[in-house]
Amino acid sequence: MPGKLLVRAQELGEPAQAAREVAEQLVRALPRQRPVTLGLLTRGPHPGLTPTPWVLDGVLEALAADERTPVQLLSLGQGETSELLLRRAGRRLVAGGDARELVERPSQDRWVALRSRAGGRSFAVPRGLIGSSLLLVAPLLLRPADQGRATVRRWSGPLTASLAELGGSWSRRQAQARAGLRPSAQDMRRRAGLGHELLAEVFAEASLVLDATWAGALALAEAGPGPRASAPRGTARGTLESAASPSLAGELAAPDRVIGCAGLGRRSPSELAGLDRWLVRALGLTAVAGDLPGPDFDRSPGRWPTLELGHPAEPTRLADRAIAGLRNHGQRLQRAARSSRRGGALAALPARVSGRFAGLWTERWYGEHQSLSRVRQPGRSRGASGVTSGVSPGPRPGARRE
Repeated sequence: MPGKLLVRAQELGEPAQAAREVAEQLVRALPRQRPVTLGLLTRGPHPGLTPTPWVLDGVLEALAADERTPVQLLSLGQGETSELLLRRAGRRLVAGGDARELVERPSQDRWVALRSRAGGRSFAVPRGLIGSSLLLVAPLLLRPADQGRATVRRWSGPLTASLAELGGSWSRRQAQARAGLRPSAQDMRRRAGLGHELLAEVFAEASLVLDATWAGALALAEAGPGPRASAPRGTARGTLESAASPSLAGELAAPDRVIGCAGLGRRSPSELAGLDRWLVRALGLTAVAGDLPGPDFDRSPGRWPTLELGHPAEPTRLADRAIAGLRNHGQRLQRAARSSRRGGALAALPARVSGRFAGLWTERWYGEHQSLSRVRQPGRSRGASGVTSGVSPGPRPGARRE
């Protein structure tokens, strides 16, 4: 039987330590004679939509310490974000490089045809991945499973999303899935079932590292006039979503945790769905009966923050919205200045996301702290402008563009 779920709290002073401890236990349980496939589930280059670079650092360090590198890469969701994440991680292991030097791409020359027993769906799987052990890294991202109000809406959790993404990744009928359409709740369950079947058929073992630095929920997008022409018949309004730029509903929560789940293929689909339901309840999105059993953790996960889904009221006119945005940006700058006067570290810009790791995200993902320190060096006249300006969320002067 699968062991207990692992949970570790993250510390800002050593952000990769929690992921390393979780990954070390998961990696030791993988068959030694089998290669390792590193799966990355990403939705976009934003916090809450992708694993963080420091969590991936911890996973790679655990793999390297157990002499399991190089690993094969399995990119789920947005491949561009996965490549960007690899460029942001692994620098403590590879001097002057990034994690792309620690991974290999499976060969695209040899594919194996598989057919599911349940739905008869045919798949084409890269030959190099068959028989390997999967270590999947995913963010704690929830998805609405229906169109009800946020307080009564059903939600799909990260395990269901991971299995559904795996179930649709190698399907021969994946054109519609990659056309930017949000699958229905029934389709998500069907694809998750196919993904669970693929875990047992393709991989020797499968484990999950759940990055709960932040927790977020995808917004239920309205159908727009653009993608409507490519939508299949029967697609309801409120089910279309741009696969290239998903949006979050409300604010991010900051659990500051890492969760490990071993033996995904040996766990029943109902057990994995139960973990998703527990996460939804722990984040305060649904009021579930108190006798619903929770997962068995190796240590107490502690109190979880509440995920707020409400949107602040915004002005309707374009000019008023721009003025409100500038005013809110100025207020955030004032709060950052007050924090620095109280003895905190002087930050060039206020945190763009909630939680203790907001500044670390800005530093690791955008490289702004390093670029601003270079701008402040003596003899350079652009230092003042580099600190005071910056309404745009893009990289600051001197930052390396990817």
